[in-house]
Amino acid sequence: MTGVTEPIEFSFMFIAPLLYVIHAVLTAVSMAITWAFGVHAGFTFSAGAIDYGLNWNLATKPWLIIPIGLVFAAIYYVVFRFAIVKFNLPTPGREPEEELEDATKA
Repeated sequence: MTGVTEPIEFSFMFIAPLLYVIHAVLTAVSMAITWAFGVHAGFTFSAGAIDYGLNWNLATKPWLIIPIGLVFAAIYYVVFRFAIVKFNLPTPGREPEEELEDATKA
């Protein structure tokens, strides 16, 4: 809602740097696409839903951000899932079973 994504970005930057590189590329592509479609939306802090609503009247073609965002959400899911499975990247919740059993014994 507020667009604060740093905790998630920092977690995969240090745990799986490849995901951070993919994220950087996809972010650049999404920005290029919004620019190509003539979408211009200002933000004050986080570029979240609150900024989106507050700056609606000042933006150019703000309605296009929603469909572009939905398409990129699907692209992110597919690309991240592929990379995580293909390269066996560590992510929260994918710890080996042995570690989970040892942690419950302690």
